[in-house]
Amino acid sequence: MIRTRPLLWGMLLLAAGALAEGRPLTLAYNVFPPWKVVNAAGEPAGPYTEIVRELARRVKQPLAFLPCPIARCLAEVAEGRADLVIGIQNAPDRVAYLDFLEPPFAAPTRNALYLKTGARAPLTRYEDLYGKRVAVTHGARYTPDFDSDPHIQRDVSPNIVGSFNKLAAGRVDVVIVNELHGEAVSSWPEFAGRVVRAPLELVAAEPRKVGLAKRSPYHALKPKLEAALASMVRDGTVNRLLARVGD
Repeated sequence: MIRTRPLLWGMLLLAAGALAEGRPLTLAYNVFPPWKVVNAAGEPAGPYTEIVRELARRVKQPLAFLPCPIARCLAEVAEGRADLVIGIQNAPDRVAYLDFLEPPFAAPTRNALYLKTGARAPLTRYEDLYGKRVAVTHGARYTPDFDSDPHIQRDVSPNIVGSFNKLAAGRVDVVIVNELHGEAVSSWPEFAGRVVRAPLELVAAEPRKVGLAKRSPYHALKPKLEAALASMVRDGTVNRLLARVGD
């Protein structure tokens, strides 16, 4: 998996879009392997990326990508500078600036928890999290109970790589992460053998949806976007793209 040059391609795509009247439909793009990655050619790729590409194609709109960490992506859509997000959980504080398109495109996210290899403290029940320092990603949401639990000791990192670095170094006790995202990053050479998945997992309450910025200049396309998404679910396109994890 390629982990470089995300800013370069984002700047080039947005610059190209600026030549057209107005700006193209823009996806706020936080790299989120294996769902959203940058390929060997420096281009956005992965199942979530291809879902949005196909969605844009079906509503006959050019698509641009705005690279950003998750918190910045949310700020961009809140201000209407980007139009779409994918892989962002529905949460009460987000509905003020995002409409989550129907239908959902996938089942709720499963969140994995990781420990440092050799850790002795068990992690099989939710209550086992109490008293542990849990690394979370800035701007991310996991489950309503976890997100609102005042007894969880959270340690915030800008991204999941920072969280795994802290875990490997013993500065936190637990990392919480999307299941397949965790599988991808924990297998990197710098983490392989140093972190291990715990038996406990937390499942999000909401199914996965595409988000449309309420302040987007493309907001009037919402009915067409939802109709196109429904057709993609119905004709099997979404399932085929989701099955391409690791391609």
